[in-house]
Amino acid sequence: RCSNLSIPVVSESKELQLPPDLVDALYYLGVCNEQKGDEGKATSFFKLILSKATEDMPVHRRARKALRNLTGS
Repeated sequence: RCSNLSIPVVSESKELQLPPDLVDALYYLGVCNEQKGDEGKATSFFKLILSKATEDMPVHRRARKALRNLTGS
């Protein structure tokens, strides 16, 4: 449950060093932030995924769709 999840603040200026297989974790952090009502953080996570994942990865497509839903474009 995302409502019970405490997510540490990650500075947007820091470069996250994640193995490619952990990019999925970023997606779920974005989803949790969206569910908690923090659209700014959710957007940041989804944009980070788009910069880290290749376009052929399913997580890239999910993040792009989630970002479109948040921004309306």
